[in-house]
Amino acid sequence: MIFELKLLITDLFFAFSIFTILFLILSIFIKNDFLRKLDQETTYFISFIGLVYLLLLFIGKLIEFNTANDGNRLFVEEELFGKYWYIFWFEPLIWVLMTQLLWIKKVRKNVFIRLFFSALFIVTIEHIIDIAVFFTNDYLPSSWRIKSSTFIYPSNLFLEILVKVVLLLFFVGIYFLINRLIKKSKAAV
Repeated sequence: MIFELKLLITDLFFAFSIFTILFLILSIFIKNDFLRKLDQETTYFISFIGLVYLLLLFIGKLIEFNTANDGNRLFVEEELFGKYWYIFWFEPLIWVLMTQLLWIKKVRKNVFIRLFFSALFIVTIEHIIDIAVFFTNDYLPSSWRIKSSTFIYPSNLFLEILVKVVLLLFFVGIYFLINRLIKKSKAAV
């Protein structure tokens, strides 16, 4: 279950990147308060999701370590703290750092930083490895499409991206409503 949640969260990071690119393009032509507020709530949501991602990463590795037999436990230890520990920790810690920097207004408003963050969310280490393997001489793919991250998305790439962005906006709406209810209950007390 934790693995599926981590996949959903990485899909939300990807959708946030697409949303950021679309928002920056639209904000050139449309000066709308709703669009600005949607971007602000989306960045708050993705910052919160960054903390959830870090928590799930630690819980997942803790469960994997505690449920593993001796051979697998040694593998988990080597993955987390061994010679190449930085390969495992680099991408998740960069993602968490980027999401937490979005709490800062100057970072959130800077177009170049947001585009840089979007590029880092889209091009993951796994994608780089897939592309490197794809272009080796000995690799013969069964299909020309890079695998989908989860099975709930359609096989069409455009529809998959659209579903991810709609899913992100759905979760942002839920996050916004929960925040509004919390603020109302605090104001009533």
